Amino acid sequence: MRELRAIAVALMALASTACPGANVSGEAIPRPDVHLTAEFVSTDSEGCCVIYMTNPTSDELYALCDLTIYNPTGEIRFQAYIGWDAGGIHALPGRHRTGCCRIDELDPHADRYEFTCRAVSYPGTPPV
Repeated sequence: MRELRAIAVALMALASTACPGANVSGEAIPRPDVHLTAEFVSTDSEGCCVIYMTNPTSDELYALCDLTIYNPTGEIRFQAYIGWDAGGIHALPGRHRTGCCRIDELDPHADRYEFTCRAVSYPGTPPV
């Protein structure tokens, strides 16, 4: 139950920061040649973090990301999909702030986290 609450809080926080489109006009096209990175930057000691996305290309892409948080002993504490919607996190070229979230299970000073992001593009507007 705690994990579901944390997922819901994280997704709601991220959803409030972007509106990438309303109509689906194509399926996601995988971009395995692109390495998108996401990172947390701690804003306080209570687990609230800004999320930055880095896209090394000149293309507007989307990131489908999974987040895994490990406690200090290396055990998995939390796992979740992180994104605004089915289309993923909007990844503009360069490094940009993409949102802010609070995950109760994250201790930014003790835990280690890992984002695994897959880059995709859409031939039209991404799904919402």
